[in-house]
Amino acid sequence: MERLLRQPHAILSLTLVFVLAGWLAYRAMPTLLFPDTARPTVSVVTQWPGAAASDVATDLTHPIEVRLSAIDGVRRVTSTSRDEVSAVQVEFEFGNEIETAANKVSTELPRVRGLLPAGIRDPLILKITDAAVPLMVLAVTPTPGSGLDLGGVRRIAANPLRDTLLNVPGVAEAEVFGGDIRQVNVDLDRNRLEAHGLTVADVAAALARTNVSIPAGLIHARDGRFLLTTQNLAPGPAELGAILVPLEGGDHVRVADLGGVGWGAADATAAYRGNGRPAVAVSLLRGERGHAARSSPRSSTSCRRSRPASPCSTSRWPTPRAGSST
Repeated sequence: MERLLRQPHAILSLTLVFVLAGWLAYRAMPTLLFPDTARPTVSVVTQWPGAAASDVATDLTHPIEVRLSAIDGVRRVTSTSRDEVSAVQVEFEFGNEIETAANKVSTELPRVRGLLPAGIRDPLILKITDAAVPLMVLAVTPTPGSGLDLGGVRRIAANPLRDTLLNVPGVAEAEVFGGDIRQVNVDLDRNRLEAHGLTVADVAAALARTNVSIPAGLIHARDGRFLLTTQNLAPGPAELGAILVPLEGGDHVRVADLGGVGWGAADATAAYRGNGRPAVAVSLLRGERGHAARSSPRSSTSCRRSRPASPCSTSRWPTPRAGSST
């Protein structure tokens, strides 16, 4: 010990090495908004159109519960049955990776499919972790003088802005909600339908039958094979209005002659207000191994870079506060 104390330069060097190592470890330490303390949970959501809650519980939820409760590592299974919807949550013990738990559930579902009623839709498997908590919510509003409404803002947020944010390291998903979703509305006139002896179902069938894009086969040639596709998708209201609806006797009538066809908005299912103004929200979710302290500043930088090319303004709401965890 005395020999070591006689070498102050060695002591200083070791001290500097430990300080540098501690500083590097602090910079690399994961920093999350919420530590991952929840047990791995997988939710199975199945839709059964037209079924009552009692039928859903007996014929759909119960067989899925019985099968999933037999999976190794399951702590408990809970469920909720409502009209047309069954939700079964499978909670695993600590030590099970969420990806492994989801794979176990996905493997067991086909084995119970034969016991389920006909007419159900394919089950959705959702992983419920602390990563599902948004690390940041962006409120996107139109810049004054841009002439955009919330529908136009949503189209920008759901395409170029979302693509930019998904390229940020640590961001696994960018969910867009709020604003109007543009669609083509066909408003049929009852008197015109009755005059031509048609119903709404006849017009809907003509639209579905004509507005399609389906494969038509293959052509084999000496220099290769060529894929044939029937492309007949209407790009806008004018093309949809020109679709012919067959009448009795072999005649036809255009959809536009039966009512109005034009751009409109789908029924609103979500609304958002940011900083006291109507806005479109972009919710950023981190990956399972993502860190909030790194993803949040990078997301803000990407938003600032995208502003010159977009007639929208963004602001964070609320401002996240990161807490460190190891």
